Amino acid sequence: MLTFEKVISAEELGYIRQELDTGGFVDGGASTESARQGLKRNLQLGANEKRQALGNMVLGALQRHPGIKRHPGIKRAILPYKFSFPMFSRYDVGMYYGLHTDAALLNTGTPVPLRTDVSCTLFLSDPESYDGGHLTLVREGGSIHAKLPAGDAVIYSTGELHHVAEVTRGARLAAVLWIQSQVRDDSQRRILAKLGHLCDGLERDGATPESVNLASSAANSLLRMWGEV
Repeated sequence: MLTFEKVISAEELGYIRQELDTGGFVDGGASTESARQGLKRNLQLGANEKRQALGNMVLGALQRHPGIKRHPGIKRAILPYKFSFPMFSRYDVGMYYGLHTDAALLNTGTPVPLRTDVSCTLFLSDPESYDGGHLTLVREGGSIHAKLPAGDAVIYSTGELHHVAEVTRGARLAAVLWIQSQVRDDSQRRILAKLGHLCDGLERDGATPESVNLASSAANSLLRMWGEV
């Protein structure tokens, strides 16, 4: 799980929340199997001009954020290739999303669907304004919980089991989107990230050019083998 601080500015956050307060939400699980199984109870902003404008704002902010655009460690961990269009969700009191994994393929209205390798949640509500609503990743070594300040985002592997706890006070607003990575396998991305850190360390510690080039060549060979663009 990776976190990004201040993905959007205070001005953008204020505008987005003001627009969401004017309504336009529909049943978030009306046509999903999760809703029929009682796993999902939330609201989602309908497909309209408001969602288009707010989604473009969030997507632009995320793509230009230094964490994804320039930070080498984070870029290696994600290797972003394509971004889905953001979805805006609202959880009022009594709403939740039970334990699940996100769909592997996302229909984006284009001939080729987007493969969902990495999930991203951008928190839009101040954590003090609502109780419950934690995003939880369930792992063998122990669960990880996220309830971040408004404007911060969390990114994690889409294949992980996760859930959103029931909201017991206030309302939880969030934007959710998915990223298709240049490398689809999470374990392969981890290897490439480690090799990238190794290259940085060798260069920082004054290793011989031959050692740095050898490590860099290995990383690039694996990326060439595993990468998809």
